[in-house]
Formats: sequence, C-alpha cells, structure tokens
Amino acid sequence: MAEFFENLINNVLTDPTFVVVGLVLVVLITLAIFKKLFKVVFLLIVALVGYAGYLIYSGADPAEAVEGALKKSKEVLEDVKDTDLKELKEGAEKVIDDTKKKVEKKIK
Repeated sequence: MAEFFENLINNVLTDPTFVVVGLVLVVLITLAIFKKLFKVVFLLIVALVGYAGYLIYSGADPAEAVEGALKKSKEVLEDVKDTDLKELKEGAEKVIDDTKKKVEKKIK
C-alpha cells in the first residue's frame, strides 16, 4: 500500500501533465482568493489615500497624526487590559438571562 502512494506521488510530481494541472489549480485558487480580497484591499487603499489627502489639505503633519493614533491605540489597549473580566462575565450573564426571559415570554 505504501508503494502505491509513493508511486502515485512520484508520478504526480514528475509527469509534466500533472505538474501543469497543478499549476493551473494553484493559479485559479490564487485568483479566487485575490478576487475576494481585492475589494477589501482597494477600499483600504482608497481610505489611506483619502486620509493622506486630508492631512495634506489640512496642513497637519502626517507623522504627528500617526504618533497620535498610535498613542491613542496604546491607551485603548491599556484600558482593555485593565478591564475586569469578572464584571464582563457578570454583564454577559445578565444579558443572557434577560434574553432567555424574553424568549420564554414570546414562546408562551
């Protein structure tokens, strides 16, 4: 059985027909992924260009804007780190209980 798989792998990797079919599949998969991500990447690029245009138009220093954004994101991360997980759990449990009660009322 192991010989069969070894021969199969060797034939697939050495036969030019299988190599061409494999390359076509790789290209098609890559194009499919690129097509799905193209819109997202395009929107991000447009947003960045628009933001850069805004910074230039307003006369703001782009380096300062980036530093300000980084500083604010660090503050937000610190706030998230300081959040008490017990409070979050209690809040989530309360929401779940309220939802269960509402569902039960709708069912009755």
